[in-house]
Amino acid sequence: MKKILTMLLLMVVSTNVLSEWTKVSDSSHANRTAYVEYHSILKKDNKVKMTSLTDFKKAEKYGDHTLLSMVTRDEYDCEKNTIRLIDIYGYSGNMKSGDIVFTDSSITGEAQSIKSGTSEETFFEIACHVPEFYGGSS
Repeated sequence: MKKILTMLLLMVVSTNVLSEWTKVSDSSHANRTAYVEYHSILKKDNKVKMTSLTDFKKAEKYGDHTLLSMVTRDEYDCEKNTIRLIDIYGYSGNMKSGDIVFTDSSITGEAQSIKSGTSEETFFEIACHVPEFYGGSS
């Protein structure tokens, strides 16, 4: 865990482009690359809100929609190790390009436990362990 955290923090320091999408994982077997928008990180007590982008190498089906990228804003509870989806946007093109093919900004779902070995675990580690100066307050 410390090794992953150290690697993620080094990526942040070496990136210098905090207002852009920063690649945090690339999974060829899972058809996706994950990105975080570091300037979107908002911390308040043990909860953190953060925006992430999942870019698909091949088109994916999401309900009735076909998309090549998806942007989500999630709330992480760093004490309880949970994630709660706040809103989601699907795009017809890679890297948030093309048309918005679906959106849901009225999500009221329950927080879910972080699943080990997933991109949500990577996002959780970033949200809960990135130094305070990379995010604002909510």
